[in-house]
This record gives sequence, C-alpha cells and structure tokens, in this order.
Amino acid sequence: MERDDSRWSSKLSSLNPFKSRHQRAKSHSPVPEEDPAHLTDQERLSRMLHGAKGNMKAPEGMLYEYFLVVGLRQKKIYTDAVNEPELLFKHPPDAPLLPKIIDFCFPDGVKTRRLQKTNSFSSLYSLVCSPTQFTHSSNSFIFMLTTDTKDVLYGICVKKEESLEHYPSFIPEEDGEESHISPAIPSRKMQFVVAPRVYCLVSRYPFFPLHFDILYGVFAMEHVNNVSTYLPGLRADDFPQSSPEKNSKMEIPQVLTFLEKFRKTPVPSPGQSIEIQLPYSTNNKPVEFTRPFDGGEEEEALCDWCIPILFYFLSKQEFYRLFLACLFEKKIVVICSDVRVLSSIVLSFIPMLRPFLYQSVIIPILPRALDSLLDAPFSYLIGLTQKPVAVPSDVFVCNLNEKTGRFPQQLPEFPRLNQLEAEFKKLHKELKSTYKEGEIPYVTSSKQFRLSKQISSVFENHLESYFKTFRNYCIRDLSVMNKPITIFMKESFLDSQPKSEQPFFEALLATQMFYDYSDR
Repeated sequence: MERDDSRWSSKLSSLNPFKSRHQRAKSHSPVPEEDPAHLTDQERLSRMLHGAKGNMKAPEGMLYEYFLVVGLRQKKIYTDAVNEPELLFKHPPDAPLLPKIIDFCFPDGVKTRRLQKTNSFSSLYSLVCSPTQFTHSSNSFIFMLTTDTKDVLYGICVKKEESLEHYPSFIPEEDGEESHISPAIPSRKMQFVVAPRVYCLVSRYPFFPLHFDILYGVFAMEHVNNVSTYLPGLRADDFPQSSPEKNSKMEIPQVLTFLEKFRKTPVPSPGQSIEIQLPYSTNNKPVEFTRPFDGGEEEEALCDWCIPILFYFLSKQEFYRLFLACLFEKKIVVICSDVRVLSSIVLSFIPMLRPFLYQSVIIPILPRALDSLLDAPFSYLIGLTQKPVAVPSDVFVCNLNEKTGRFPQQLPEFPRLNQLEAEFKKLHKELKSTYKEGEIPYVTSSKQFRLSKQISSVFENHLESYFKTFRNYCIRDLSVMNKPITIFMKESFLDSQPKSEQPFFEALLATQMFYDYSDR
C-alpha cells in the first residue's frame, strides 16, 4: 500500500513550529552523469518550481517579540493531577501568538500541590520571598519555533512556583478574581494551592544570557514587591538603589515600564555592545551584552548554553552514536525529565553539526499532547520529558531518565576516526575536568565556553576535510549568467573514496543536509 503523507503535510502546516528550519527540494530521478546538459536543465526546472530557500533570513525587529506569563488562573478549581496551561498575560497585548506556543511552556501540563498554612504563614512567606528564584537552574529552558516565513523564534523561559491565590503585581485582575496580595490579612484558608508559572520572552535573536537577565530582573522587582508587602517592616528603599525609574503615569506597573524600555532598545549590530540597567542590581552595574562579530550568533549562543551539559550527561560513545544518527537524518528521540538538560542536549547538535545545517524537524521539547508526531514519515530530532507509551521501531532513543538507549540499526563509522579522536579526546578530557562532582553545569564558565567552541570547531574542521576536493567533482553551467547551475557528480566522488569509507559517504550524500551544503 502506498503511504499517504498528506495528513502530515497538513499537520505541519497547522503547527508552524514543526516545519523544517531549512526546507529544500529533493533531487529528481537519477540521470546518467555523462549528460551534464540534461542534468543542468533538470536542476534549473527544479529550482523554478520549488525555489531555493537558502539559509535562514537575517532576523529583524526588536529585542523581543512578546513577553508571556503562562500557568493557571485564580478562582478556578484544579485537580491535583495535570491541568491544561493558560495564557495569563501577554505584552504587548496585541502581539500575535504562534499556534500551540502555550503548550511549549508546559509540555507535560501544570501540576498543582497544596501547602498547609501555619499561624506564622512561614510556608507562604518562604514561597513568595525566597531568593532562590534568582538562580539559574533546571527551571530555565529554551524552545525554538519557526514561523510561516521561515523566521526562527526562540522561547527563553523560566519556571517559577507561585501561589494561585495571587497574580504577579503587573497582571490586572479579572472579574470575580481576588485582589493582589494583601499584607495585613492573608487568606485564612487552612491550605493554599501552588503551581508553577512560566515567564517567557519570545525573540528572533539568540541573545540567551541577556534575555535571562531580563527575566531575572522582572523577578527582582516582584521579589521587592512581595517582601515589602508580606514583611511591612522592609521597604523598597531598603534594597539596592538601582531601582527602576519612577513612572510618569503611576498606573503603569514598573515591570511593564522596564520591559517596554528594553524592547525598544536598538538591536546591536554585530560586534556592538549594549548596556541594560537591571532593577535592584546588587552591584548597581548595568549588564553588558556584546553581539558576536561573525554572524554565527546562534552557534555561539548554543555552544554556551548547550555543549557543557551535553558532555556532562553523555559519554563520548553515546555522543558519537547520536551525532551519526543526526548526520544521517534518522528519527531521534531524547528523553529527560529535566527540561533544561533536555533542551540543551537537543539544541547542541545545531552547532556540533557544522558546516552542515540541520534540515529536518527539530523540537527541543515536544508537548505530550503532540507526541503523535513520533509516527511521522519524515526524520526528526525531538525531546520528550517522559517516555511515551509506544515509540516506533525505527526511532533512535536516548533515555536519560532510565539511562538506556536504543539504536535500531548499525551506522557507518567516521572515516579517519583516529584523526578526529586525537583532537577531540584531549578537549573532552579537559572539559570533563571542569565539572564539579554532582553539580550540573547550568551556568557555563568562561573556560567551559572556550572548550565547547573548540570541540565544535574540531568536528566542523573534520567534516570539512572530507570535502576538500569537492569542487573537483562539480560542473557549472553559466549559460544563464544571473542563474548559474552547479551539479555535484556524486558517483565520481564516491568512486574516488577508499572502499572502507564509501558506506559513510553514500549515506551522507543522500541527506538533505548535504544537498543544502553542496548547493551553497
């Protein structure tokens, strides 16, 4: 029976995040290589019909598109099991949202728990006034979506547990909901319900350190508000004096004034730096952010955010297996309950695969409600927080929750692995030496960042070395000067490789990644 892929095409169209980051047209039926004229005619026709997509467009716009708060509402009855997340706040209020973006903030839904109240209300005060909310931890994570116009949007998120009796100070109350925190008369119920909320900045720019600093700046303002409210003996004046500017219109919450000022800050050009004064900064110094020079800002940001965690959890052999599965565009699932670790491992393969651009579907954290996508007929790299009931038999699985893996087929090994290993082994050992026992490297040190970039470069240089003579096997038709056509003579190239390495090259040359690489 012929497989019908139309339903998946429709599904991807309705769920914009799951479109390929770099969609390309596939090659047509093979044509004898000794007929270059026919090859170039076929290639020109293909490009007229499909249109070359090339690399991602340079992002345009503001430092962030919108700020979201996602969680559960007040004055509603929730179960102690799993609840559907809801959008609590959006700024700017008229910003259009991508479909299903709320689900990406809570891939497993929202779980509540109950805290017993004491006469001193110590459990409540601990929840709303604890300084632990300012630490980078497993509560911070990143997801990545793609718009209809192929623009990549990054969701920079921090999950924070809060009481459902109160909203943050900048969220207006809805009809029938309780007022904000009352310092004099906390609720006299014997229990109160708490649940996580996700604070998310959605941006076209992978300025992750800067965006996380902004989110923690929002938390600092809320922390001061909560402390001065619950503990009336303390006032905002008791905190460091880098507090936000006073509003000319007092009805505008300070948090929104701060966010809007940041949003309208001009986006720095490559190599340019900007300074942002964070509210209630302990050292009263602004945060400085410098945009990378070379245009590889996504790779640099992901090296910083992802690679130290990647090698903290995966051995070299486990990494090699996943790397080859990605390189050959297999279906891959990574499972980890820690969303920070999960998103880091999945996204780490973007910089590690250079000089190739991953062409298939990549979803760092897939909402549980959408796990039917595992049955899709195309290749993917997907992160899940929990093992699904069933995983198709052709899927490569790395399960960090159970410390198990499944690799359904033997993949060709790297050609000249000894050369790669000679450089990689030393850097990998040095990176491992920077880890503190039992401490996940959620915050990357400068040394770890340097080593991560070096490891990424080692793999990039090694992959590039396979194609030093690539141009010797290309023919170029210049009959139409403004639309030249270059054709790669695949069979001739394969015949020139040692027989022991041909299975690797044959598998790699059949991928969409190589098609994109050869067409640049």
